[in-house]
Amino acid sequence: MWVWSLVIIGGFILYRLYRDYSKKAAQELEWYFQRGVAELTQGNYAEVIVLMNKAITKYPSWQYYLLRGTAYYHLLQLKLAYMDIEESIKQNPDMIANAESYRLKDELKDLMPFY
Repeated sequence: MWVWSLVIIGGFILYRLYRDYSKKAAQELEWYFQRGVAELTQGNYAEVIVLMNKAITKYPSWQYYLLRGTAYYHLLQLKLAYMDIEESIKQNPDMIANAESYRLKDELKDLMPFY
């Protein structure tokens, strides 16, 4: 269910991107995000990380950190996951809009002592 939240959030990204970047750049970043969500749902976590690295270098947005952090989480790279989730929350502390980051952060706090 949280994947659909990411897809919906992706639509909201576009407005901000159009305001800050050219149309072509915004479309490219939206493509990275949508492709990242698709790869995440298929379990291609390494590919999600590659895509989000590219997006973050162009426009370091909290949604990209959340998606990359989720991929790290699934690869059990918990420290990297936690760092990305922290950055996502730092950029967007709104608990409603960024609820998935807060949920994942709590889960990582519980798991990290074991790794």
